[in-house]
Amino acid sequence: MILNKYIKIYEEFTEKTSDLIRKFAFSGIAIIWIFKISDLSGFVIPSQVIWSTLFFALTLIFDLCHYIYGGIAYFIFYKLKSKKYQQKENVEKPKYFNTPMWIFFSLKLISVILGYYVLITFIISKIK
Repeated sequence: MILNKYIKIYEEFTEKTSDLIRKFAFSGIAIIWIFKISDLSGFVIPSQVIWSTLFFALTLIFDLCHYIYGGIAYFIFYKLKSKKYQQKENVEKPKYFNTPMWIFFSLKLISVILGYYVLITFIISKIK
């Protein structure tokens, strides 16, 4: 297989994973909303799931950072290289160019897993 095809496969998997992570985070927030408690002052989220809510919010923040960094970094890279190279020339990006994107991708994956761990632990404690 041509080497360029491997990067296309990688891009498909990470794009799909990012979409799923985002959906899981929103779903987790929706599940937390089910457990809200209404009182005279408004809605209160049970203290046991505050951490879960925080992890889901962090997931969405890391998701946004992942795409903001990627968009800005590739735009700047393109602008700088387009001054030196023709559109169809092969241009290599720096070795660690994608490292921040990998960090944000990993952080959003970890935070959604932690959010569900806390949420599932809370639900199991309510069932018992």
